[in-house]
Amino acid sequence: MNGSPLWLFHRIGEICAICGLLCFCIAADCGKHGKPETPDKPSGAFLGRTGELYRYSARNNNSDDTMSFQFDWGDSTSSAWTAYVHPGDVASDSHVFNRARSYGVSVRSRLPGITEPSDWSDTLLVRIAWAEGALKWSVALPAPGLSPAMSLDTLLLVPAGALYSFRSDGAERWTEHFGPVSTALSLASNQTAYCVSADSLVCLTLPNSVKWRFPAFARPGTGPALGSDGTVYVNDDVSLLAVNANGSLKWRYPVGDSVRSSPVIDASGTIYVGADDGYLYAVNPDGAGKWRYPTAGPITGNAAIAADGAVYVGSTDGYLYAFEPGGSLRWRYPTGDRITGGPVFARDYTLYVGSWDGFLHAVNPDGSQFWRYPAGGPIASTPAVGMDGVIYLGVENGQGFQAVNLDGTPRWRYAALDTAWSSPVISPDSTVYVSSGAGRVYAFQGFGRPVDSPWGMFQHDPRHTGRAGGQLP
Repeated sequence: MNGSPLWLFHRIGEICAICGLLCFCIAADCGKHGKPETPDKPSGAFLGRTGELYRYSARNNNSDDTMSFQFDWGDSTSSAWTAYVHPGDVASDSHVFNRARSYGVSVRSRLPGITEPSDWSDTLLVRIAWAEGALKWSVALPAPGLSPAMSLDTLLLVPAGALYSFRSDGAERWTEHFGPVSTALSLASNQTAYCVSADSLVCLTLPNSVKWRFPAFARPGTGPALGSDGTVYVNDDVSLLAVNANGSLKWRYPVGDSVRSSPVIDASGTIYVGADDGYLYAVNPDGAGKWRYPTAGPITGNAAIAADGAVYVGSTDGYLYAFEPGGSLRWRYPTGDRITGGPVFARDYTLYVGSWDGFLHAVNPDGSQFWRYPAGGPIASTPAVGMDGVIYLGVENGQGFQAVNLDGTPRWRYAALDTAWSSPVISPDSTVYVSSGAGRVYAFQGFGRPVDSPWGMFQHDPRHTGRAGGQLP
């Protein structure tokens, strides 16, 4: 009966049942459309190289609703939210990693109309290595840089008005302002280095202690050579100097004009140096002249020594010369313009030399042309060769830094490097270092260690010993 206590009791029960059902439905709906479950970790490449595009994906495991996904790339950046995908379908996005290191890539999801996303998934570990030709780093210098040198512990030293030391990651270790540095650096060991500052040959105990000085005026861009007995050879205006390891003069050998090339030493201890009078001079270890040979122009680049003792040098007369150890001419190879850098060898004894005619010349051991590579501008410095046969060279006229295959085809090019007249050096970890005349030092990822040949870079090796048979770091 309406209004009776029993009827009222039944009505309250019905209302409570309806409320309970409603609460259940609301709860179920909230479970369906609230914060989504955490997705599985993304799938995609876990090994890669810098500068390349890699694609990663996530699957919608929700059985009822569409979902959108966002990826965290592990480098302080994330993707935009993807389009919504149906249950069981996959959403994906792509990313380029620009530094060589490990990254943790994760993903989260969200439902339509729900602002709160899921938690981030477990991370996919992605290991990225440097791509060949990648610029690993570059650092500004206050003055034009000369050819870098590497010590045994991969310390990079760049003369540029002072002496700068860098770690392999580009962080500066120390700077030494002991006077303006005018020549490339030669490293006798991890602790001892030689260069010319102002009017003195300086012996340094690294990192920043001057051990001794000896009066010498070496032309900018040249470098000392280090004898196996500790003797240091350096040019001094119109002379070749031999200085003992204690800083005393051993001997002085006069030449006919200014010396703008770096001296080099063969396995017997004979020293070779070119001069502006056009002669290549061979000097015995005791300072006595051994022989000399005239070319038709000043010699400004360093010579290279072959395993059989033959000597190769370029001249500003445009020819690459090959000499027997005794001084007789073996052959000469013509380029189209002057040669101001030195030649280098591949493992098969192919010679490479750059010329101001704009070509890198590959010359067979008999003096015939193998190929020539059009670099697009003058090549003023000495190239460097990697173990894999790739040749690295700086080119003038805005043509940057280039890598060339052993068959003479282009491999890669970095156009933004200007005034690339310093000689590159290859480190044991395959990094290629070069300085620019605009005042920067660059580190590129190469493809191999320094070549195991008689003479593979400026002054023979990464330490710039200038000595045939010297040990590579």
